[in-house]
Amino acid sequence: MSAKRISRAMLVAAVMTLAAGCGDDGDNGMGPDPGSENGTEGGGENGGGETPMGSIQVTTVTVGVQIDPDGYAFQVDGGPETPIGANDAATLDVPAGDHVITLTGIQTNCDPVNTSWDVSVSEGFTTSLAFQMDCVPYLTNRIVFESTRAGNNELFAMDPDGSNVVQLTTVNGAREPAVSPDGRTVAFNVGYELWAMDADGGNLRVLAADGNNPAWSPDGTRIAYNAHSGASSSRDIHVMNPDGSNVVVLNNTFQVQETQPTWSPDGQRIAYRRLENLGKSDVYVMSSDGSNAVDLLSYNGDESYPSWSPDGLSIAYVSTRCRAIDLYPCGDNEVHVAAADGSTDRFLTSTLVEDMRPSWSPDGSKLAFDSAESGDEEVYVMDADGKNRTQITSSAGYDRIYPQSWAR
Repeated sequence: MSAKRISRAMLVAAVMTLAAGCGDDGDNGMGPDPGSENGTEGGGENGGGETPMGSIQVTTVTVGVQIDPDGYAFQVDGGPETPIGANDAATLDVPAGDHVITLTGIQTNCDPVNTSWDVSVSEGFTTSLAFQMDCVPYLTNRIVFESTRAGNNELFAMDPDGSNVVQLTTVNGAREPAVSPDGRTVAFNVGYELWAMDADGGNLRVLAADGNNPAWSPDGTRIAYNAHSGASSSRDIHVMNPDGSNVVVLNNTFQVQETQPTWSPDGQRIAYRRLENLGKSDVYVMSSDGSNAVDLLSYNGDESYPSWSPDGLSIAYVSTRCRAIDLYPCGDNEVHVAAADGSTDRFLTSTLVEDMRPSWSPDGSKLAFDSAESGDEEVYVMDADGKNRTQITSSAGYDRIYPQSWAR
C-alpha cells in the first residue's frame, strides 16, 4: 500500500476530495470511528488569524476480482475529485470542523459498505477513515454465446473480435443467454426452464420451471420472458424479479404465441414477436405493463428477434421479407433495422443464407449476429449500417447469439 500526503496548499481551493478504486465499484467505510481523534499531530499552530487546520487520512481496502486498476476518487464536502488507488492511503490537511468524505468512481461489480463518511476534525489532529469494497466477477463489452463446440450445448464468453473465449457452463442444454445491465448475471434457459448464473458461470440457480427468451429491464430489476399462461396452449410475455419472484403475466392471448421480448432503453416499452394462428409472425410493441400493444412492422414475411438500440431510436430485427430486386426463390431471414416507430425500415444484410438474432454493441455502433454463410452458424459483427461484415467465430459446432448477448 502506498501512502501520500496532500498539502494544505493543495486543499485551499476546494476542501479536498478522496478517490478510491474499483472503477465503478463502491466503498464500504470500514475502519476506525471517523469521529475519533488518534492524537497524531497534523496542523501545527495557527497564528495571525490563520484557519485552524487538522488532517484526514483516507484508506481504501478492496478485495475480490476484476478490481479497477484506475482505483477510485474521493471528494471532501462535494469539492473536486482526488484519485486514490484501490488499496491505498492518502492524508490531507483540512480546516478543523465537520466534513463529508465521499467515494466516487466505483465499478458496478464492486459493493461498498458505504460511500461516504461524516467526520469531525480537531485542530492539530488526524482523523482516520476507511472505505472497503468487495468486487465480484462481471462482464463488460464481452459477447456471451451458445455453442456446441465442446460437444454439448453450452454458453461461452468472448471479446468482440472473437478472442479470449471462456466456457461458462457445463450443464448440457444452456441456451439463449441474456446479460444483466450491470454485467454480474447471465439469465438463460435449459430446456424450458429459466436459469441464472454469476458472470463467471458460478452460483447456478433455477428462476422458473417454465421460461424462455429472457430479457433484462434497463435498470436490472425485472426479467421479461415467455411462458405458458395457466392451462393455455399459448406462450405469453411474463415479467419477474431477478430472483424469480413476483411473476406477472403481461398479455394472455389464447392460441397466440408471444415470445422474444426486448426492452426499450427507458424501460417504458417492450418489443416482442407475435405469432398468429395462421403462422405469420410480426414484431409488436407494448407498454411495459402489457397495455397498448401495436403491430410495429406489418410487412409481408415473418419478423422475429427484435433488438432495441442503446439510444432507443432503432429496432434491429430479422425478416423473411423479399425485396423487389431479389431473385426468386428468396425469403431467407435477413437482419433489418427500423426506426423505433416502425418507419424507415432497411435491410442490413442480404445473403443467400440465414442471418439471425442481432445484438447491439454497448455504444450502438455495431451489431453482432449469427449466420450460416460459412456453412454452419457462426457469429459475425458489422457496423450499424450493415457495412464491414466480419466473421469472428469459427468452430466445428454452431455458434449462436441473442439480442442481449453483448454485455454493456
